[in-house]
Amino acid sequence: MNGIQVAHGGVLTTLADVALSYQLFVSEKPRLPIATINLSTNFLSGAKLDDWVVAHAHIDRKGKRTAYCHGEIVAGERLLMTMTGVFALLRK
Repeated sequence: MNGIQVAHGGVLTTLADVALSYQLFVSEKPRLPIATINLSTNFLSGAKLDDWVVAHAHIDRKGKRTAYCHGEIVAGERLLMTMTGVFALLRK
């Protein structure tokens, strides 16, 4: 919690990064390391103490080396954040 009693933006940004990259990670067989190239976030509302926060991640496009994703973080019906990311698929 920050000084205005909502979740710190860095916490939600970390959740966004993990959710998007994990969606890519589990989409590959065998599993590949994933590295974030770019992450963009839009904060729309604050998460309060005792909110149950859920991240939803979607793959838009996946090439051999680069993937594009988007998602949202919600608390119940309330949209807290939208996010987009570009990721490197670290193939050998």
